[in-house]
Amino acid sequence: MFSIAALLRRAPPTPCCPKRSHVPLLFAWCIVGAVIPLLLLHGANGAALEIAPLTYGLRKLAPVFAPDLPGHGGRPVPQALKFSDFAADVIAQCDARGLERFAATGYSLGGTLALYLARHYPQRVCGVATLAAKVVFDQATVDLWTYLISVDRLGKSGNPRQHELARLHYPQDWRAVARANHALFLSLGTTPPLSESDLLAIDVPSLSLSGDNDQLVPRTETEWLVEKLRGLGGFFPGQAHPLAAVSVAYVINTMGQWLPHLEKPLGKQHYADSGARAIFPSH
Repeated sequence: MFSIAALLRRAPPTPCCPKRSHVPLLFAWCIVGAVIPLLLLHGANGAALEIAPLTYGLRKLAPVFAPDLPGHGGRPVPQALKFSDFAADVIAQCDARGLERFAATGYSLGGTLALYLARHYPQRVCGVATLAAKVVFDQATVDLWTYLISVDRLGKSGNPRQHELARLHYPQDWRAVARANHALFLSLGTTPPLSESDLLAIDVPSLSLSGDNDQLVPRTETEWLVEKLRGLGGFFPGQAHPLAAVSVAYVINTMGQWLPHLEKPLGKQHYADSGARAIFPSH
């Protein structure tokens, strides 16, 4: 086990801040020092409103932009949900706000999208942090996820989730959003958004967090992700789904240790030379 300080030694800094002309939109952090803005992505069938506890906590550390993805948070539901379209839409929203480079972060499938951005838009992403990111889409995963998101299950009498979804996706019909995500999950089983070679090609500092007993993302999957990214990882006790089960304090504390070092990116070669994978202790 290597110390965090040793692993996070960096080469000369790489600037990673929005244009100064857009700083007022992103609070005052970026004027003082080289604070890196965060792009925070919600999970499937969720919305920016749902991850507000993370947003508020992370804003203690850095400016945060938490957009709604297409078909979520009241946005029109497209004919099909695709990772490539998600990514293009997020980049367009960042362009509109002057976010040239940022640390991509995300919860659940939003974490998978953050990794997708790091892989396909490397010029925009200076670091990637995930919380319970799903990267293995085998048949068992597809079967479970499509069951969990089925309208029949969510719409059963007494299931409070339908009311939560109606609020999150208003004025859109939450059923249409669920069906679109159901189709997305089916497609991920045949065309996963990221291959192992994609993960190996991501060349920015990374942090992968999750619960140590999550029912959707096994600990072994997160450990595998940390290994492929040659990054840092950590676990808090219990589950990471739903968000209410997450130890937000642990996530914010760990992100607070990780973020300051992004000004001096640690390349893959350092990890390859050391063979180390630091794991932040749970609280």
